[in-house]
Amino acid sequence: MLLRFLILCIIFVVSLPLSAKTPELDHQKNTEFRLNCERVEEFNVRGRYEVDCFHNYHHFNSESFEQNYDFFRARNFGEIRIGSFNLWHPGTSKSGLKDYKLLAKIVDQWDVLAAQELLPVVGEDLRHNEDVEEFIQQAPQLLRELKRELSLSSGSERGVLRKRIKKLEHDISFAPKLYRSPGYLKLLDELRKIDPSWALVLAPRGEAAESFHVQELTGFYYRSSRVEPALNRHCQDYPERTHNGKAFACIPNFYKDFMGKDVAHAFSRRPFMVSFRSADFDFTLLSSHVIFTSPREEDEMGAIMRAAFERPTYENLGEGFNLETYARFAEIKLTLDFMQQYNRRYNNSNLIFAGDMNIESSNSFWPNILESLEGGELFIEEMTSMSQLRFRSNDEPTQGLASNYDHFIFSPKLTPECDGKGAKAFNFYTSWVADWIDKHYIIRQERFENVPGPDKEDDFIYDGLEPDFDDIVQSLDLSMLDEYELRAEAQGKIRGKLSAYTDVLRARLSIHDNQIVWDDNRFEQRLKIFQKRIFFDQLENRTYYRIFFELLSDHFPVAMNCRNNK
Repeated sequence: MLLRFLILCIIFVVSLPLSAKTPELDHQKNTEFRLNCERVEEFNVRGRYEVDCFHNYHHFNSESFEQNYDFFRARNFGEIRIGSFNLWHPGTSKSGLKDYKLLAKIVDQWDVLAAQELLPVVGEDLRHNEDVEEFIQQAPQLLRELKRELSLSSGSERGVLRKRIKKLEHDISFAPKLYRSPGYLKLLDELRKIDPSWALVLAPRGEAAESFHVQELTGFYYRSSRVEPALNRHCQDYPERTHNGKAFACIPNFYKDFMGKDVAHAFSRRPFMVSFRSADFDFTLLSSHVIFTSPREEDEMGAIMRAAFERPTYENLGEGFNLETYARFAEIKLTLDFMQQYNRRYNNSNLIFAGDMNIESSNSFWPNILESLEGGELFIEEMTSMSQLRFRSNDEPTQGLASNYDHFIFSPKLTPECDGKGAKAFNFYTSWVADWIDKHYIIRQERFENVPGPDKEDDFIYDGLEPDFDDIVQSLDLSMLDEYELRAEAQGKIRGKLSAYTDVLRARLSIHDNQIVWDDNRFEQRLKIFQKRIFFDQLENRTYYRIFFELLSDHFPVAMNCRNNK
């Protein structure tokens, strides 16, 4: 099977050491992921809009800008809004409870969004898709065999065979619809319900910090009524022309022929780059999810340090540069080196680096790194990554905040159109998002706060539950209600959301014994996970903010405005 061969090839490539990055391996992975893109187009998009699966990028809703973009209309808006958002692995089991409609409503605030931690279909869903494709390939032959049996049969056997044939014919026609979508496509579909002009440019391959990690993709969602892709001369110079399409996006060339030396091996995940135009403003965005855990192996450390800093060790380079941060700073520095080289070679100054950089803005080593880009400045000092904890170990409230990791880097002198000083994190907790989640999902309140009376509330929690609701909360440790208690509307919220999720699970179908059946795999377990993560974890301080993770992400988006008229 072609799909199984594809997966085996990807596993082979990602099992290579972190430093094993060559143009040949890049070509192989691009080719393999392009085949995956074609399957997404065939089975998930199914003609609803155009998809371009090119060697340098994948483009979803690819004709939208030709139909919707208008220079003068875009210019009349006066500005565009650029965002960056680590979406926390949409589509995987660990983040499988996302509210894509709410997520799309958030993203729709901007015109271009650099998105990190996107993934192809993985794990159980990938195995399901393999089974679907295998069934589609093999079922026609099985149908022919059944029809041949029918022609040779007699009596009651013919009725049984006719039913099997009818069932198989139905399953053959329905099977392509069972192919499960990647999370990045689910978000695009919800965005297009709000504004059909939304499109997505996706990296041509995934990369990972470790060989056994999932292969993360970077993508750019853009509103094509205000923004259109533009020629990128670096991508135009890409050595391979086959299946490249229009040259507006690519993974930058970090090899010797452009950088002067091979530095690609110093990255866990290389940036992805796309050029856009909105009226008078032409700009290029680079985005990446910078490595978090720096390699500890001495040889790998040395290779990264020599590539980025031309020295064998991270020690004694400066305050803030250490064993934890050296690989992070190396990736950022090499990205800025690329941007500087790009500016010089193509005389193009409007380059903006946006992403999850895993370094706080307060780190004292930043000035040394920013020297790599002429006039380069770092923006966003607010907290951008989130904590599930309500209190730190010293009992100080976290406010749901953890770190300041997400930033923009660019030169305000070279790109005066963009308001870096006005760049901000979009804080879920202090925005309309918190009100929306409170209304639809939150079941807790501080004990004895705004309740009609302790006796009535206690009766509701302990004695007055209806039997079916009691079944739902039977696993709830009521001792945790020392600090919190259930709101009066908690019963209705849990029932409603649990009923809707049950419908989703009961609608999941799979292939078993060459026929479509209900996918009952871990049905009860999935319901319990939903109850715990969405509702019961609200009642514990250690998971107080978890519901925001589950519905959205573990990061806030960051955003800034840029003028698009002169």
